[in-house]
Amino acid sequence: MLIDISAKLLCKKNSKDNSGDYIYVKNGNGQYKLDRNGHLIVDHDLHNHGGELPDGIAEAFIEFAKSEKLSFWK
Repeated sequence: MLIDISAKLLCKKNSKDNSGDYIYVKNGNGQYKLDRNGHLIVDHDLHNHGGELPDGIAEAFIEFAKSEKLSFWK
C-alpha cells in the first residue's frame, strides 16, 4: 500500500517558472485568482487550497491515513 500511495505523494507540479517566479492560478477571464484573504493563489499540488485547486498531496495523505487507520487520524 505504501508504494501505491507514494506516487500520489510526490510533487508533480512546479510552482515556479524557469526564472524562479511563482506561477499563480488564473480564472476563466485570465485574471489572477485571490484566496479569501485577498492573496494570489500559487499553482501547486500540495493541497487543494480550500477547493480552489484539485486535491493534492495533503488530501492523498489524509486518504491514506484513514485507510490505514493510523492512530493520529480518526
